[in-house]
Amino acid sequence: MRLRLDLVLLVLLTILLILSLAYLFRPGEFRYAFSRPDSIYPRPVLRLAFPCKNEVMVVSGDYSVSCPIPRSFKLRVTLINNSSEPSVKQDFAAGFLLVFEGAGVGGLKLGGFDGVIGVNESGQLIDPINSTMLEFFTRSLGPWQSKTAEILLVKEANAKCVKIAYRGWIMDEDDIVRNPVSGDKEPYTARYPPENPLTNPPDTRWAGKDFLKYETYEIEICS
Repeated sequence: MRLRLDLVLLVLLTILLILSLAYLFRPGEFRYAFSRPDSIYPRPVLRLAFPCKNEVMVVSGDYSVSCPIPRSFKLRVTLINNSSEPSVKQDFAAGFLLVFEGAGVGGLKLGGFDGVIGVNESGQLIDPINSTMLEFFTRSLGPWQSKTAEILLVKEANAKCVKIAYRGWIMDEDDIVRNPVSGDKEPYTARYPPENPLTNPPDTRWAGKDFLKYETYEIEICS
C-alpha cells in the first residue's frame, strides 16, 4: 500500500514538473515563454548621412554645417538599437520621424523598414512624396540591430538652408508603463533624444494630434 502511494505521488510530481516546464519554456528554446519586466530598455540612436563638399557627413544629435546644397540630394537615416534589449514584436515597434524645412520629399526607399507615412502638422496622413514630414516604421528591432532608409530631398528654390528635425523610438519587449492620459498599460518607449518622464515621456500620451510635442534633434545645412 505504501509503495502504491509513493508511486502515485511520484506520478503527480512528474506531471507538475512537466506542466511547470511547459509554462516557463517554449519547446526547443531555452528562454521564458512569457516576457518578464527586467528594467533594461532598448537604446535608440539615429545617424543621418548626407553629401557635403564631395564627402559624406554622418551626424547624430544637434548639428550645424555650412556646405553647398544641391537641388536634390540623398539623405540616409539609420536607426540603431544600441542595447541588448530587443523591441516588442508588433506594428510600429520602432521607427523615426523626420521634419524638413526648406526641402520636400522627392522619393524614398524603405530599406529594412516595413512602412512609411507622410503626415502634416495636424497629424493627418498625406502622400509621403512632396511632404515635409515622414514617419518610418518597423515591426521589430533586435539587440544591436540597425535598419537604414533613404530619402531623396528636393531643395526649395529660394531656400538658403535646409533644416531637418528628427527623433527615433523603440518600444521595449517586456517593460510596461501606464499612459497617464488613457490609463492604459503599454510598452515602455525608449526615445532619441532620451526619454524624460515629463518633457519626453516613455509613454504615448502625445500620440495623435499632439505628436509634435516629443523632443527632436535638429540639423541645419546652409549654403
